[in-house]
Amino acid sequence: MKVRQGFVSNSSSSSFLIYGAELSKYKDEIKSKFGLEENQNRYDLYDTIQKETGLEVETGQEGDSLYVGKSWNNIKDDETGLQFKQGIENIIKEKLGLKDVNFGSHSEAWYNG
Repeated sequence: MKVRQGFVSNSSSSSFLIYGAELSKYKDEIKSKFGLEENQNRYDLYDTIQKETGLEVETGQEGDSLYVGKSWNNIKDDETGLQFKQGIENIIKEKLGLKDVNFGSHSEAWYNG
């Protein structure tokens, strides 16, 4: 049996890597599209986006950034990278009504401890 000697910290880390778009500046526009109040809880917005698009919603460490997309590990075996990207882009443009957004891979990691 192995016994750890020394200090054991209670810490955590989080990270994500998705293909999609950073939509922080579109929060009010998205809320308006789906009839959410301006001062409504941000988690209601995240839940609505997930429900309407089927995509993942990720936030930065402080919760101020909003990323919508899909993890790269969700690409299908018979799907090309281009098909994967175009599918996500089409969903964001059509379901969220956003036409002028920048797409790419987004990652963030942070450590609390």
